[in-house]
This record gives sequence, structure tokens and C-alpha cells, in this order.
Amino acid sequence: MTHEQIFEQLGVTGASDEVKQSILHNLVGAVEIQFASVGDELLTEEQDEELNKLVDAHDGDPSVVGEWLKTYIPEAGQLYQAILEDEIARLKSWLGA
Repeated sequence: MTHEQIFEQLGVTGASDEVKQSILHNLVGAVEIQFASVGDELLTEEQDEELNKLVDAHDGDPSVVGEWLKTYIPEAGQLYQAILEDEIARLKSWLGA
């Protein structure tokens, strides 16, 4: 899911870049925490290191992380996507979007 798709789902496409980046930062952080709590069992130590490097290199971009997971560890990719969608739904409800 791209940043723009996330903003569209949340109904914040017209928000300032600063607000969008804040929302994205908080969303990615929440998804990473939830994924890390269950994802450790799905990833080898090497995969975890590679994923962490990817997250750092792409500033946690959900589309990049999700694609990497879907490609290399499909079950982890599905889990990440589900967590992302749940977190977007939670934020959407909270924002009243």
C-alpha cells in the first residue's frame, strides 16, 4: 500500500505534508511494533537483519516493506498487510473518516 493510498483511506489527502508525515510516522511505528511482537517467529535472524536494513533504507515505507515480505516470506507479508489494514481502520475510526 502506497503512502497516497493510506492518505486516501484515512481521508487526509488535503492535509499539509507535515500532518501527513506525522500520521505516516505514527502509523508505521504502530505497525512495526505489532509486527515485531509476532513476526520474530516467522523470520530467521538473517531475514530479520535484512528487513531492518530495508526499513532503515526506505524510512519504513509500508509498500516497500510489504512487498519484500510478500516476496520472501509470504505468511509474514500477509501478517504485515493485515496489521497495516487493521491499524488504518483504527485510525480511520479515530479520525472519523
